[in-house]
Amino acid sequence: MGLYKLCTHKGRARDRCQHAWWGSFHHRGRLYRESLGRWANEPVLSKTHAQAVYERMVAAVRDGTFDRPAPATLPTFDTFADVYIERHVQFKQLRSADTIEFRLRALRRRFGARPIDAITVDDIEDFVRDLRTAGKKPATINRHLALLRAMLNWAVERDYLDRTPFRRGSQAVIKLDRENNRRYRRLTVDEEQALLQVAPPLLQALIIGALDTGMRRGELLSLRFTDIDAERHVIHVRAEVAKSKKGRDIPIATTRLRAILDGLRPDATGQPKRVDAHVFSNEVGEPTKDFRGAWLKALAQAGIKDLRFHDLRGEYASRLVEHGVPLSQVRDLLGHSSIVTTERYDRQTFKALEAAAKRLDTGEVFKFLSIAGDGPSTTEQTYGLVAVPNSMLVN
Repeated sequence: MGLYKLCTHKGRARDRCQHAWWGSFHHRGRLYRESLGRWANEPVLSKTHAQAVYERMVAAVRDGTFDRPAPATLPTFDTFADVYIERHVQFKQLRSADTIEFRLRALRRRFGARPIDAITVDDIEDFVRDLRTAGKKPATINRHLALLRAMLNWAVERDYLDRTPFRRGSQAVIKLDRENNRRYRRLTVDEEQALLQVAPPLLQALIIGALDTGMRRGELLSLRFTDIDAERHVIHVRAEVAKSKKGRDIPIATTRLRAILDGLRPDATGQPKRVDAHVFSNEVGEPTKDFRGAWLKALAQAGIKDLRFHDLRGEYASRLVEHGVPLSQVRDLLGHSSIVTTERYDRQTFKALEAAAKRLDTGEVFKFLSIAGDGPSTTEQTYGLVAVPNSMLVN
């Protein structure tokens, strides 16, 4: 009841944010709920102004002169998507802008000509059903649903909609599918050698960079020479390019990585590139923006299947774990906020698991004491296993 906003801001932040002020009032068993700016047909920019408009609305309800404004013509999903891209994605300079544009294509094809308030629960469920029929995986379906949900939530916050079809009150109506997004692909030594042999120099440098630092594709492409401390042998990942928005330092721990970084520093004339130049750039200092074509070509030439560039980050983590590095340290090297995420990158080979299990076999002989009945007599059996103290034996 009273004044409120349809947003997540609290206290003074709510009073000062740009979301619309709303007012609700119960009178004689009927709920009156309106956007104050739309009802008064004037901009309501402050809490004081909102309170004054709300009091006028309450007086109109009590006097019987309250009249709801004619419903505004809501935009189609296509038009709304353009507004969402301009006022949210581009305004906030989201790093996922290209991905959002890509996923919007399917949503535009499905809902493009429909007004955004005409999208129902049944429409969304039909959309999901068609995606499943087309063979889309749960992760792909979830990404489309998450984008649509975010867009409609944004529409509610900006006063385009009163509610979203994804929720009824506090209950979620449409839920995302459970997905298994853990990858188990490991890169063998032979595959690594074959890939490095066919890869052109710049791609070869990126592969080694990923394998020996665990850096993400975007972090590698954003790396500048100013981010490298040659004296301490450390790479600094800037917060603004990290997925978690937290900076971190990564040791330059291998000889081949140091050689690669040194080899990328000279330009075409043999002189050092500008200190602010991108590390993974051509001989004239132009940064590499995309290498997907070169990556796919190298995979085909090396005869390697089902390998993603991001798998190299998981290979880095798995190799660290196999060398006894604690997951907590692997988490910090990868830049994860939670060790649960790091566990997804721990892809132990069966050979490593077998070697770990064999640590139980010390070659020692022990005597298993089998006690029969209540008497003192015992039966001794000898096994070539781990020596276990008698105190740990269970009858």
